[in-house]
Amino acid sequence: MAQTVLSETPTLSVNLTETPADAPTRAQLLENPGFGTLFGEHMVRIDYADGAWGRSVLQPYGPIQLDPSSAVFHYAQAAFEGMKAFRLAD
Repeated sequence: MAQTVLSETPTLSVNLTETPADAPTRAQLLENPGFGTLFGEHMVRIDYADGAWGRSVLQPYGPIQLDPSSAVFHYAQAAFEGMKAFRLAD
């Protein structure tokens, strides 16, 4: 399989993983990947600050930092509260 070489652009910074999976390992993983069980070696991060998107970064897969008040953490509570607000007799 041909190797793709990524180059940086004015809007994309590239930081590839130092430990990529070899071809046999990748082939074995892709035989039956399942949903939500196999993740890529890289991810794209784009910061948003002061009303503008920053430069995107292609970087190795890893944890992301989230503010504890992020809405994603309160979704289940909001859905539960919403069900109570629209509770019907049936």
